[in-house]
Amino acid sequence: MSENIRLKKIEQELSHIEGLELSRNVSAKILTTFKGGGDVQLMISPKNLTALTLAMRVLKAENISPLIIGKGANTIIDDRGISTPVLSLAAFSEIRKIGNLVVAGSGCSGVELMRFSKNNGLTGLEFLAGIPATVGGLVFMNAGAFGTEINDKVVECEVLNHDLVSKIKPEFSYRKGVFEGILLSATFNLDFSTPEEIEREIERNIAMRRKKQPTEPSCGSVFKAVDGVPAAVFIEETGLKGLRIGGAEISKKHCNFIVNVGNATASDFLKLVELIQTTVHYEFGAKLEPEFVVLKDDEKNLYEL
Repeated sequence: MSENIRLKKIEQELSHIEGLELSRNVSAKILTTFKGGGDVQLMISPKNLTALTLAMRVLKAENISPLIIGKGANTIIDDRGISTPVLSLAAFSEIRKIGNLVVAGSGCSGVELMRFSKNNGLTGLEFLAGIPATVGGLVFMNAGAFGTEINDKVVECEVLNHDLVSKIKPEFSYRKGVFEGILLSATFNLDFSTPEEIEREIERNIAMRRKKQPTEPSCGSVFKAVDGVPAAVFIEETGLKGLRIGGAEISKKHCNFIVNVGNATASDFLKLVELIQTTVHYEFGAKLEPEFVVLKDDEKNLYEL
């Protein structure tokens, strides 16, 4: 069976599930913060847990592990597009407070989570200011800034795995959260403060980001730190800052960002990535590891920002 026929068969089976929205040929320009790359041939957007569970049964019967996407930060979509179904959990965005705990759905944006916490006098998530990610992506990448990581605040997560919903604590490491199944929500342990003081910290963090980071479309930081040394320290010394391939450019403002300066493709981006890695390794012996992921058909079980 050809991939196109198989995809149409899956789409037909999914179309019978109530509470499930299907979209065809969705552009990376809409799905990712880099705004370049290929199309997602089939996007699956469940509106509730029942629809999600039933959709996963259909995919499992076809031996398919969907790719999962949130706000599309730290994400590059292969120029050839993706025939593997992609799951959006945007509808899972409920957020609530229990004492000093905040429970947020995986589709809730980090900014919304931070603002909700502030309005309820809860501090600890101000470091999320300016990070365009969902709760699911924040946990998957163990996102961090200003000396704080998601790992420092997460108490437990709720996941769907083989039709069962359970509560777990992911295994966290630098820029990585490991868990089995589909993340449904995360619970954060916060401290009490005043909304005014929290807002001041948010504004300080946003101002710092605006001062140091580019405003053009990007996927965020490209490389992880090496033994505690920011990747930008190495890249700066190579003289590659400002270099452009196609529509992608190593940012003149912050060289650990690759920005889309005009119809950049995923290939443009990845060529610059390879050039930076090769040059830094040749000149300093350091191996730069990507902080982003590439969504493509031969990857399985990804959960992106």
